[in-house]
Parts: sequence; C-alpha cells; structure tokens
Amino acid sequence: MQPLRARVHNGRIRLDEPSDLPEGTELDLLPVNLSDEFDDAERSEIIESIEAGAADIENGEFVDGLAFAKELISKRESQTR
Repeated sequence: MQPLRARVHNGRIRLDEPSDLPEGTELDLLPVNLSDEFDDAERSEIIESIEAGAADIENGEFVDGLAFAKELISKRESQTR
C-alpha cells in the first residue's frame, strides 16, 4: 500500500486522491513536517525508502519483529548454556 497524502482543509483531513481503503477503516495519523529538517535530496531518499518498504510488505518480503526477537533470545540462551 502506498503512503497516503492528505491536507487539512477547514479543520478536516482530506486525502489528496481517492483511496481503496474499506469503508470504516480507522487510521492513526501522525503529522510529518520534513521541510524543516531535510533538503530536497534527503526528503526524496526518505520517501523512496518508505515506498520500497511498503512494497516489500505487500510482496511478503519482511520478517515478523516479535518472531525475530524470540529467535535472537533463543540463540543467545543456547550459547550461554
């Protein structure tokens, strides 16, 4: 899924383009202001990284974080025995 871009208009958050999210989908939004901290090249690199990560998730190319942490703990415990 591509990141969604929205703007505030008259106190309401409005998406810049239509979405295929199911009706009633709840979203947690976090305002992001990249303009103060990064130049155009850095901002572009960040956005490309986010989009690449989203594509990886869509393609099933990710590792469950909790399972990965449990595997690391198990390996560490087996090494100390």
